[in-house]
Amino acid sequence: EAEALKTRALRRELDDARDAAEKTKLKLATSSANAEPNAADPEGDAAAEVLKKKFDRLISERDERLDALTRTTRRLEAELDAELKTSRSRRVALEDAESELVKARRDSADADERFVAANARADAAAKEAVELEKALDVCRRARDDAEQRVSEVQKNAEEDAKKASRAFERRVAELEQEAERRAAASERGKEADAATLEADKKKALETANDELAEARKAVLDAEERALAATARAEASAAECETLRKRAVGLEEEAEKASALVRDAAERAAEAETKLSEAERSAKETAVVSRSDETERAKR
Repeated sequence: EAEALKTRALRRELDDARDAAEKTKLKLATSSANAEPNAADPEGDAAAEVLKKKFDRLISERDERLDALTRTTRRLEAELDAELKTSRSRRVALEDAESELVKARRDSADADERFVAANARADAAAKEAVELEKALDVCRRARDDAEQRVSEVQKNAEEDAKKASRAFERRVAELEQEAERRAAASERGKEADAATLEADKKKALETANDELAEARKAVLDAEERALAATARAEASAAECETLRKRAVGLEEEAEKASALVRDAAERAAEAETKLSEAERSAKETAVVSRSDETERAKR
């Protein structure tokens, strides 16, 4: 602004000097044309010659001054153009830096929001992971209990089967002994005794078979309960595996959220650095401009 005002003032001064020179030349030409020749006036001729030399010197000095003013004006215009170009470049750089800062601040705000959301998700994931770990422990204990119950049921079933088999064998032996005692005690009616003995044996066998069937049924029931307990244990194991995978997924999500937060913080730091550089460049430009104005004012 100051350079533009100074340049306009120099241009006005140059135009005024040119107008004055033209007027002086016109005046000299007019006075020379209107002067009447004197045949014998040596003093007048000498005075006219002196006046002409004086005007020639004034015109020469005025022309030199005009040339100097022209050169100064051109130099100042060139300096002003260069300064304006530099100022525009720096202004563009500053505007770009401000745009980058606005974008970086917006990204930083978005990153802050994502950071808050990520922290909330991480906290929720941590709580859920704790709950999942508790549920996993419960599932493990339930699986262990189910396996223990299955083992106990199988063991009890095997023992019941063995007991039933031994009881059946003892009962058969007792019936055979009873039949033999009856046969030895009575020699008459051997056929009737034999028929009675056979009937007793048959009845004893039926009773033993019934007891054996009940024992087998108890064993089958125990096996079914064992299979059901095994199925529940397998379901508990599958649920435990699902919970474990869910906990691993939550940990990976927390890691991704932490990575996003770190990236946002780095971008915000870069934007702050660019802004600081732009502000420093603008201050340096202002200092250089003031120094140039001071130097030109001194000249």
